Amino acid sequence: PAYSIGNQALHLLEPDQVFLLVRLVLGQLHRVWAFNRQQERIELGVDGQISNWCVEGLDPGKTPISEQSELVYFDTSTPFCRIEGVEQLDYELFLRSAPSFLAWLLRLLFVEDVVNRYYDFRRVAIDLVANFYKEGHPELIPAVLEVVNDFFATEAADLGIAPIEEKEVASYYREDALIWTLYLAFRRIDRWLRTRLLRRDYPYILPGKIER
Repeated sequence: PAYSIGNQALHLLEPDQVFLLVRLVLGQLHRVWAFNRQQERIELGVDGQISNWCVEGLDPGKTPISEQSELVYFDTSTPFCRIEGVEQLDYELFLRSAPSFLAWLLRLLFVEDVVNRYYDFRRVAIDLVANFYKEGHPELIPAVLEVVNDFFATEAADLGIAPIEEKEVASYYREDALIWTLYLAFRRIDRWLRTRLLRRDYPYILPGKIER
């Protein structure tokens, strides 16, 4: 059900339920980094944003989230995987849909950094918290940060992750929103050039206006 997906659920749940959902997500993410520490051959990276999670059996108002709630993870491009330090993902797959006049710049400046963030639990958590800006609930961010920092200090203390400050989240979101807004604008220009100027088909479906 759509309402069981994280980014929709947070609009329907009471704040205490939202905070519990965040803690459950952090618990699942911690398992990824615990796995990475158990051995040296394989390293996994994952995109932990709230829209990548579904709460099994959730029915707002009837069946609330509990500490025993099961989460389902779904995404189309992660987890990433490095074997003995070598990235297994072919970055060029991401660049196939990029405007041809922009691909070289993305390859040079952005792709590696974007992928690297998913191997860093702290940066993944910052992205998770920043989702609350995108979803229109910035007022929850201070309390969500308390949940995240408490988790880092307790259940994930073995990883030695420094606390996250609100200004870091705000800065990250501004930069991320600008990058993706510009990228989508360039893709629309590319679509216009292909369909109107070159009279060729454009094989990709672009999203409509994204509220940020």
